[in-house]
Amino acid sequence: MRLFGWLLLVATLLLAVGLRLRSAERAERLFVGEAVARERLRDLGRALDVALDGSTPAAQRLALFGRLLGQEPLPQAATDVTAYGRDEVYVYGLGLTTQVDGEGRLRPGWVLRAWPRQFGVTGDLEFHLDQTGTFWEGQNEVGRSGLEQGFPPAFPERELVSQDKHKSWWPVAPRAASAAGTNRPAQR
Repeated sequence: MRLFGWLLLVATLLLAVGLRLRSAERAERLFVGEAVARERLRDLGRALDVALDGSTPAAQRLALFGRLLGQEPLPQAATDVTAYGRDEVYVYGLGLTTQVDGEGRLRPGWVLRAWPRQFGVTGDLEFHLDQTGTFWEGQNEVGRSGLEQGFPPAFPERELVSQDKHKSWWPVAPRAASAAGTNRPAQR
């Protein structure tokens, strides 16, 4: 009977250690996925800034996004003002917008969004970047995941993001955006 008690204790300790290692592995996978998405979104934003000007028609801008993404475009989800694609960890969306410039003229703009391909597995956070260069991270309160949950996101949704009353979105400093989780607020 004593031996059984010791074996049970050792088995319980091994189970606890195994569960802890598994959760640490999962957390690391989430952080890596989010870091990959941050960098990819920044790269896409830089490429769009270079490749697009005010005279580029909407169809060409959307086609360009598919080429820039370089992964798996999702034409079945696209509209005349949005394009989508995905890599192994995140789904990316491009929404075409117009905005008024400093001289009162309408100019074409864009909004990039990224959300996890599998919420809780490849990432938790959602990202937002537009032609102004402000990079936002969000808690992904709806659990937006792939093309199944919370799809499609509203474009451009910048007002919702920047005026978020619940503080579920926060701006990220340009240099900090490439480091995983450096600008997360204390309350998550």
